[in-house]
Amino acid sequence: MKILNVGPLELVFIFILALIVLGPNDLAKYGRQLGTMIRKFVKSPLWRDIINTTREIQDLPKKMMRETKLDQTLTEVESSLRKTEQLIQNTAHDIAAELPVNLTEKKVSGPSQAIQPGRHAHASVSPQESKKPVMRRTE
Repeated sequence: MKILNVGPLELVFIFILALIVLGPNDLAKYGRQLGTMIRKFVKSPLWRDIINTTREIQDLPKKMMRETKLDQTLTEVESSLRKTEQLIQNTAHDIAAELPVNLTEKKVSGPSQAIQPGRHAHASVSPQESKKPVMRRTE
């Protein structure tokens, strides 16, 4: 977790640096003073004002939505979207029910018109012959 964009490794580095610069005896004395200053600041009216302002800023979008009745409009749009989606699904289901069961089987008038798997549409041409390049005369 980062506090004021300072991570745990940075805090350890600052502590080691303070220990080297101040020494163990002065570090305890300055640590106590720093703790006292932080406690006074947190209990001050300035800190309460900062916290209240932060909460107001966080709640501002919700407050604006309530005042402009945007949340009600958003709910109405979502409801309309759900109804439209249901209508589209019902229509697709109705269309699917009207279609024949198997669309892959087409009725063919004669055996010569049916295309068998692995064969080309032209029965006279084999797959090997269809891959041969065709030479054309250019004039």
